[in-house]
Amino acid sequence: MHSTISERFPATANTSIEAKAPSPSLRGLGLCALALLLCTVLMLSPLTRLVGVQHMNGIAPFINALLSLSAWLPTDVHLVGTPARSVKNTSLVFFIGATLLAFLVYGISTWWLARQPAQANYRITQSWIMAIALLAGLCFVFTPAMLSNDVFVYAGYGRLVSAYHASPYFDLLTNYPDKLNLYDDWRGATCAYGPFWVLICTLVSTLAGTNILSYLLTYRLLALASNLCNILLVGLILRKLGRSERTATLGMLLYAWNPLMLQENGLGGHNDTVMVTFLLLGAYCWLQHELRAFTERLRVRDYLPALACFSIAILIKYSCAPLVLLFFVLMGRRAMLAAAQQGKALRGQLLEAGRDILIGGSFCSVLVIGFYLPFCLGHSIPDIIKSFSSPPSSYLSYNSIQQAAGRWLDWNKSQQEGVNYTIFTVLATPVVWRIINVIVIGASMLAGLVALWRKPSIQVWALACIAFLSLLYLVITWLFPWYITWVIGLACICLPARGRLPRALVGTALQFTLTIHFLYLFFFPISPFGRWNGWDFLTTLLPPIATFLVLYYWRPRHFQAAMFTQEEHTHQA
Repeated sequence: MHSTISERFPATANTSIEAKAPSPSLRGLGLCALALLLCTVLMLSPLTRLVGVQHMNGIAPFINALLSLSAWLPTDVHLVGTPARSVKNTSLVFFIGATLLAFLVYGISTWWLARQPAQANYRITQSWIMAIALLAGLCFVFTPAMLSNDVFVYAGYGRLVSAYHASPYFDLLTNYPDKLNLYDDWRGATCAYGPFWVLICTLVSTLAGTNILSYLLTYRLLALASNLCNILLVGLILRKLGRSERTATLGMLLYAWNPLMLQENGLGGHNDTVMVTFLLLGAYCWLQHELRAFTERLRVRDYLPALACFSIAILIKYSCAPLVLLFFVLMGRRAMLAAAQQGKALRGQLLEAGRDILIGGSFCSVLVIGFYLPFCLGHSIPDIIKSFSSPPSSYLSYNSIQQAAGRWLDWNKSQQEGVNYTIFTVLATPVVWRIINVIVIGASMLAGLVALWRKPSIQVWALACIAFLSLLYLVITWLFPWYITWVIGLACICLPARGRLPRALVGTALQFTLTIHFLYLFFFPISPFGRWNGWDFLTTLLPPIATFLVLYYWRPRHFQAAMFTQEEHTHQA
């Protein structure tokens, strides 16, 4: 029976690796690394001119030296008439242009690495990948510009707890005379994040006090550190799956050198990367026992580490809960297969699955409630429930189809007839999007359940999560570029993407990281882009749909790459 399992799940069956060949030539990768660093440097001055801040004046000499590397770029190429808007427009074009060049280098790097031998000594290559990710990330960490004020939102939550001993789920920073009120965009809203993240915010606020520069650097460095951990986890997971050294290195590069990941971690300092760290760590913990779960009943201590990591991910951002629910499907189905191997009937299989799900669910529930409880003491159940729906992301619309439609209607009130008016009237209705979201979430979760029932593996779980998130990005009413960072780590552990659907999902996830940058074209009310309005949503949402369809129906005949084809048989079964 072991041979049958190995045939059905070859990714987990191959564990011993042949002797490695010498290291591949690093000339191509070195050129790509220098080009990526150059593109990163070229973004810095345009970013500072576009969304510059004064918070880093305390380290001005170092910052000025960094910015001098791209200060030669023109400040105004007179793209529009108004001088002030022309400067903004020029900076935006240079930033997007440098980003597109970075993606070009990213693609060339991937192509180069995919052509290298499947088994070689990639240790030096992996060190290069990590070093460039660190250097590029540090460039963004010390850039005096901000595309998002999330770090001050985190600081505000931390100040509520550390300075005023208040719960951020029920109290507001505006109720206190705090310096952070000047910078916190969500000072008048309750907390939208989980208590584990609030504890991190509290620790940072205890140390930083009201020092704005300390907050900015701390959260940026924390996100960069999490990003580096994720690169290592991607490599560890792919090796644990029995992938070749080339594929493990390719996964690391796809994650580490993605321009969106570099920007949103070093520059944005978002907690999404920390959440992804625990998702990947949970996947790695489960892989320690995945193959054994086919043939024998797992002990509770075997799957609790993975569930603990997934629970912490929920305790950072509870919007990742559907991904954890899909993992419970994987865990339950594995328990059924193990029971079937022991000769148990369907009823016995269901009892085994129910036992593991009940124990695991209880463990996660206790962990989540235990973290939330200190912040909720003294508040009624209705108030606690209300706290989950009070943040602006629960009821407002931003960078979505709904917002674009609503803004078109506001700006074209005189045109109350025609096809556009009819379409946008429907698309601007909140109840329509609530229904669409319920349908999309339900359908994608059902599809994930079916896929995991047929083949319960960690890679199928990752693919199901990518499908769920990709569909959600299309219909969600609150979308920002850093949300796309969720799918990159999941996509990288799915290499090589065998089959049409995996290939399409992985390709779509990577493509999303490129076109989501077009949102920034509409962040500023300057010609010729203006504000997010009307059919503008097609710039970010249509290319991923097209990419999925092309990769799903395209059958490569002559082109062979490690990303989208089956690996050579370099492992011993």
